[in-house]
Amino acid sequence: MKNTPLGFIAALVTGIIAAGCVGNGGTNYDVGDLIIRGKAQEAAELCNYPLRINITPSPDIQNKEDFIKWFPVVFDKESREELRKLRDAGNGWSDYTWRGCSFGNGLLWCDYFPPISGIMQLFVLNLVSPSLFKWWEMEFQKGLMTLSPEYREDCVWPAYYFMSEDEEYFGRVDALGEENAWINDGSNYSFSNISKRFRVMLFRRGQKTSDDPWMVFNYDAKDDPKFDNRYANEIECEKEDFVFSKCTYGNDETPEMMLEYGKRTGMGAAIRLKHCTWPPPNAANN
Repeated sequence: MKNTPLGFIAALVTGIIAAGCVGNGGTNYDVGDLIIRGKAQEAAELCNYPLRINITPSPDIQNKEDFIKWFPVVFDKESREELRKLRDAGNGWSDYTWRGCSFGNGLLWCDYFPPISGIMQLFVLNLVSPSLFKWWEMEFQKGLMTLSPEYREDCVWPAYYFMSEDEEYFGRVDALGEENAWINDGSNYSFSNISKRFRVMLFRRGQKTSDDPWMVFNYDAKDDPKFDNRYANEIECEKEDFVFSKCTYGNDETPEMMLEYGKRTGMGAAIRLKHCTWPPPNAANN
């Protein structure tokens, strides 16, 4: 009898997870199944907005209406078929934590959010469908053409566009070199390698994006004895004395991103950053 409460709680938690995330049989609580079946309106009810797509630039999906509009691009026929194959092969919802789970080795991520209780909601996509990649290529090239020609070369994808919280600065982080190019398996695009070279460009408010940046920081893994195959969530370069870091969630205490430089000289600064579009609102282009 002493074990009954713990057993009851375990069963309850398991039941909630199964209802909210795992069902492969067509339950309306399974956003993955709804996406596979092309049920955009029903799937839109099970998302937490704004929906985050880990590609820059990305579609701006702030609400259900945006989700439905972008559904044919973000979840085209090829990507939905790939999700179906993954599910049928037993690689659907997995990687449970105390509050969330992923689909297809992290292509979709769900978590619990209010006001829906006990049902997980889609909040992050690592899936890049062929249709989304086609849209991304056009947007990437448009953004690239706003830069001075010397900064277009060797740039293969932008990691982040940012603006300082006080709007006095803006900039971007770009992955450099063909080793960072995309690979395509027919239904989903992904980076071919962990990025080993990055450039951070920092502009001051009122500059044009085609101007020379106010400051430029470069990172190359060959100069970093601490390189551990990390992604762009933290770029630390002792050689150029800067750190760029990104947080999953920004709040009053923790910014979405941070650029720190000049620590060794004591003449540097720490700039709190937030995501933005390109060109940013505080650039002279706008």
